[in-house]
Amino acid sequence: MPAKNDLQHMRGIRKILVKHWIDLGRMRINCRDGHVELRGTITPLFGSNPDFSAEQIGQLIAHIRKLPDTATIDFSELKFNGGTNVTSVAAAGNG
Repeated sequence: MPAKNDLQHMRGIRKILVKHWIDLGRMRINCRDGHVELRGTITPLFGSNPDFSAEQIGQLIAHIRKLPDTATIDFSELKFNGGTNVTSVAAAGNG
């Protein structure tokens, strides 16, 4: 069972994702001792912006990094806009 801090950390990440109008049903979020793992596809909620820009994804990652308990983020298996890997956005300096 996850520690209380891990659950609170995950709640903070979910809040950020919801503020960015991201469908949480298409993502898997794991937190353990400050290490965050995001997998799946960043998909906008129905009726919101159809695609995300690299800048928006970079802002999303930056918001998650600012959470006090975040030590590392693994988003190597996270995609957006039909298959673009989030790692390429972070490598380009947007995240």
